[in-house]
Parts: sequence; structure tokens; C-alpha cells
Amino acid sequence: MLNSLRSFVHMLRLPKPDYEVYCREKRLERYEKNGGHVRHLWLHALAHRVLLPLITAELYLGKKRLTILRDDRLPTDRPVIFCPTHIGDVDIEMSLLAINTPCWLVFGDPRDLYKDVSSMMLQMNGYIPLDTCEKPDRKAAKAQMKALLQKRGNLLFFRRAPRISAPMHSWGISMPVPSTWRLPAGLRSSRSPAYWMGTGFISSWEKISLMTAVSMRTASV
Repeated sequence: MLNSLRSFVHMLRLPKPDYEVYCREKRLERYEKNGGHVRHLWLHALAHRVLLPLITAELYLGKKRLTILRDDRLPTDRPVIFCPTHIGDVDIEMSLLAINTPCWLVFGDPRDLYKDVSSMMLQMNGYIPLDTCEKPDRKAAKAQMKALLQKRGNLLFFRRAPRISAPMHSWGISMPVPSTWRLPAGLRSSRSPAYWMGTGFISSWEKISLMTAVSMRTASV
């Protein structure tokens, strides 16, 4: 714990992009030492429950509103990968509220987030940062994702909106994406305070023409 605090203080003193390099090197150092190790899942799950009311309050003060149009999730004791479309500036917060289940966020290219209070909140919740253009970092992140799923933890990561027509590997995940995950982005202005979301298996484009889709996929590990 003390070493982690010292490392954090040292990182705060570094200029950009030095602190990005430093954080990546620390991740790779942990990967070389422990592999894709994840721990304290119960503690992160508890933090997740504590953070949800804070997120709700923050969005309320910012006049952001979330409406759950449907929830097609089925009960399961297997780990789940949540794969929303990306359409706005509070997608992470809205997705966490809609899912309402402890899950670790996969975050590509954190950049300024390293020194932001949001980074501390994400670490409490559980998140896997990576620099998407760095192959060793992608490898380390994938190992950590696999370890999390093997411990029956859930994952949340965003794929680019299909209108961009970007391949999955451009976001740094580099894993096969089933056709059932190819979901259109919600039809919502980036300046609109309203979010409409649906969770679960969604196969019809008509069903999600007015919502942000959160695809749920049980993972086989």
C-alpha cells in the first residue's frame, strides 16, 4: 500500500507524456511479475455499490436523465461481458447505472485521466487501463481481463459506434466480436440531457432505433 502511494505521488509530479509512460511501465512491471492477476473483487464490488449513488447525484446535478426502456437480461451465475455503443460524454456513468451490477471497466488511452479524481473512482470500482497503440500493454490488459472472467468478475468495455466503421482492434481489444454485438449507436444528440438505454440480448435494429444498446454476453472460461 505504501509503495502504491509513493508511486502515485511520483506520477503526479511528472509532466505529460512522461506520466503516461510511467503508468504503462508500472502496468507492464506488474504483468511481468504477477501475470494477469486481479484481486480484492469483493472490495471492488462493495466500492461499486457505494459509487452508484454518487454517480446518480452527479448526473442529477448536471441535469442528465437516464431512462431504461427494457432489460432483457436473464439470471446467470457466469461472468458477463457488457459491450455498449459509445455515443456521448457520460456513457460510462450511464452504463454503470443501467447495468447496476459490479463490473470492471476496460479503458483505452486514459491520458489526462491518470491525474483526475475520476481515475481514483474508477480504481475503486475496478478498471483495466491500457495504451491501445502499445502491443505489450494490450497483451497485459487481455491477460487481466481473462483473469477477471475466470474469477467470475464482469467486464464493461465500449466498442466504437458502427457509423465509424472501425475494426475492433483499433480500440485495442483485438478479440473476435460475434455478429450479435454489432449494434447501432443510440439516436441521441451529444448535447441532449436524456439517455435511453436497453440491456440484454438485442438482435433487431428496429428495437434499438431510439436507445443506447448495452449488449450482454455470458463468457465461457
